[in-house]
Amino acid sequence: MLRSKISAIVSSAANIAYKVNAKTFVTKFTKDYDVFWKLIINTINKNRIAAKGDKVVIVSLMGQNSLS
Repeated sequence: MLRSKISAIVSSAANIAYKVNAKTFVTKFTKDYDVFWKLIINTINKNRIAAKGDKVVIVSLMGQNSLS
């Protein structure tokens, strides 16, 4: 249950973050960019979200606005 909730949050955050300025979105989401970054990476490492999702999250958090 918790795992699926975390995965859903991470997925939603990644989908939004890559469409907008990732740092602005993440800062608003958590008030702390570094904490959010660690949460995402830890969640990926622990739960092995699908590889496509990993790419979206990592690209998003590197501040890219698209997957080009």
